[in-house]
Amino acid sequence: MSAELGVVVLCYGPDADPNVSALLENLAAQGVGPGSMTVVQNPSRDQPKLALPKAEISLLAPDRNVGYAGGMNLGIKHLVARGCDLLLLLTMDARLQPSAVERLVEAAIGTPAFGVLGPELRWTGTGRTSYGVMWGRGGAIDHIVVAPDSFTFGGIVECDSIDGAIVMTRREVVEKVGLLQDRLFMYYEETEFCLRVKRAGWKVGVVGGAVGEQSPGESRRPGAFNYLVARNGLEFSRQLAGSPGVVSALGRDIAQSWRLLRMRFSPRSGPGRRRYATVSLVGLWRGVLAYFQRRWGPPPVDLPGLGDITLAN
Repeated sequence: MSAELGVVVLCYGPDADPNVSALLENLAAQGVGPGSMTVVQNPSRDQPKLALPKAEISLLAPDRNVGYAGGMNLGIKHLVARGCDLLLLLTMDARLQPSAVERLVEAAIGTPAFGVLGPELRWTGTGRTSYGVMWGRGGAIDHIVVAPDSFTFGGIVECDSIDGAIVMTRREVVEKVGLLQDRLFMYYEETEFCLRVKRAGWKVGVVGGAVGEQSPGESRRPGAFNYLVARNGLEFSRQLAGSPGVVSALGRDIAQSWRLLRMRFSPRSGPGRRRYATVSLVGLWRGVLAYFQRRWGPPPVDLPGLGDITLAN
């Protein structure tokens, strides 16, 4: 059995050009033809329009930043319209080790019970690997960072969801459960998608021997990050577990606030860490408020911490 593969590469920001070029070369080395590749470029003020190396590579450029969900949806709809059976979704900082694409494709074709698949995802610079994500009853999400006992090379280990950096799904799955939720903008959209996939009767899993890499790093935009994670985390917990899930998510937000307060007022924290903690707290609780106001989409433009802030000093 054969299936046509289509790939979406989502990019944003001033580092898009070198990252996209490296990822396209990475895909080509694994036998992905340029006609199978689609790049979606979310615009930013400091990012010129990409010049792609091959004319056969499609470039989709929305007129505004539509986030991870909106950008991936543009690529998905483009690939579905072309008749692609398998859809591989990648962020620009992802890389795939040799044979990873082949193993993901073989697993998607050979195990139709799985609606979403991902690779063993190594976070570069950390020494850690994610073997998927498991959900707590109240909506807490935890990466599996120790290889499960049942995990074998070439096999598939079942999980609840996978990281959105590298996602393999099928056209029939998207046609049944729908696209990613644009309103979430960024964070939790792949988790919420996996929830719908599982409720529709498919499984989610990680393919042994298919290895991917990503450079996550610390959030450089802590205001936006905490706003979106708090708001979208509450919504995911509601969808998973109803009102008890919302209560559990609020408990996690309070615990995170306590950790940030300790960072903010610790005598060992320098100005950078105190600033990081302050804007993170503001973002978190404005995200909570946005959830109860049912305000969706991108973070508000007046939110502190939309620019680069580091934990240095």
